[in-house]
Amino acid sequence: MMAACQGLAGLCGVVVEGGHPGLQNAEQRTERQRSDRQWAQRFRTEPLTAVFADWYQQPVFASLNDDQRRELVALRSNNNGATLAAMLEATSLAVQPDLRANLSARTFAF
Repeated sequence: MMAACQGLAGLCGVVVEGGHPGLQNAEQRTERQRSDRQWAQRFRTEPLTAVFADWYQQPVFASLNDDQRRELVALRSNNNGATLAAMLEATSLAVQPDLRANLSARTFAF
């Protein structure tokens, strides 16, 4: 979506499979930043198995069954916690702009 807002020459359209256009106000950004910082701290300091067990209990993952959650926890637990924390903080919705106005003004398929 960010690329769609940058006016890149030759861009004819964008297909978005999953994404978020950005948080709409400072209160939402503050809350998201608080939450993401807590997760980042956990990724840095706790065993990843425990963190991911909690991570996959979030509402966004409600469609997963217990077996799927266990499989994802096992798969993701081999990652580097400090790197995951840095990625989460760098890409958090709290630091991304609200793209709604720019996306509304696009002149190509979206």
